[in-house]
Amino acid sequence: MLFSTSPIEESDEPIDWRVPQIEALKLSISAADRGEFASSQEVADFFKS
Repeated sequence: MLFSTSPIEESDEPIDWRVPQIEALKLSISAADRGEFASSQEVADFFKS
């Protein structure tokens, strides 16, 4: 294939190692959607240090 719409189509490298990262990201997004993310004050405090 000369041109690919997906980098994975051109790679023989398995992506299994990314599964834990993807799952952790999904959990983080769900927590943020529920409002269980850092508050504005927590973010401000983090960047002050």
